[in-house]
Amino acid sequence: MKTCPHCGGEIRDSVVRCTHCRRNLRDGEIDLETPPAGPPGRQGPPSGPAQPVAATIATAPSVTVAAPPKSAAAPFGSAPSRDTWSSAPPTSPLSDPSTHRAIPNSRRAFGPDMWMLWAGMAATVAGFLAFLAVKEPWAHLTITQPATDTVDALVVEVTVRGHAAFVGTAGTVLALMLAASGLLWFFYGFQRGWSIPGILNPALSILVTVAGLGVALLSSMVWFVWQDAMIARAENVGLTTREMTQLLDQQPIPIVVIERLPGLISFGGMMAFGLFASCLGWWAYRRRS
Repeated sequence: MKTCPHCGGEIRDSVVRCTHCRRNLRDGEIDLETPPAGPPGRQGPPSGPAQPVAATIATAPSVTVAAPPKSAAAPFGSAPSRDTWSSAPPTSPLSDPSTHRAIPNSRRAFGPDMWMLWAGMAATVAGFLAFLAVKEPWAHLTITQPATDTVDALVVEVTVRGHAAFVGTAGTVLALMLAASGLLWFFYGFQRGWSIPGILNPALSILVTVAGLGVALLSSMVWFVWQDAMIARAENVGLTTREMTQLLDQQPIPIVVIERLPGLISFGGMMAFGLFASCLGWWAYRRRS
């Protein structure tokens, strides 16, 4: 290694021209054809005359891209052209709006629901007639006492109406509930697209009518339900309230025969008819839900 006398850079012994300052070590001239190199450790750009950019562009080979014919099939995964969109029929099931409705057509259909209309009308009529039947005579009570071993002596006879006892009050409430439910069913039956509230579920009316049949059965079999009514009507049969109470409370218990009157029969029949209407309404309600 030796040192350049001009710039002081280290060069090899065989070098004639300094690689740092480009001076000729023999005569001290500067080489202007090659630009000075960078700092030590980096290799400068290649020496040689630079070619003009225009000449390079001119001499570059030209590339011609041919457009594919319109009839050629598009490659897999590429988007179809606008001509294909406009001419080809839709093949996807999502292109037809009728195939992906949020709600089935049967539930979106509108129009009267005849089954619900008939059920509502029948329940309304049954409840109204049962309400009227509560005001009618329900039972004819005959109180007898044993006179001899084979003969019973007639003591008193009482005819009571339905609203005179607790069973009649309960029957009135049940009849009004049935009539109100039937009226609302009739209203919702005009449009099957309307949603019926859960409180109007006909299953509740089925329970109401079953309870009404239980009231009618209890009134025709157990005379204890008429005890208060008989005491209240003691004066109508020539007894005082105290005498009627003592008669019903004495031992042995007197024999009371219950005879069903048209009011009680009508109430029980209307509750049975209301049970049929409620079952029909429940079936129509299930078809709508």
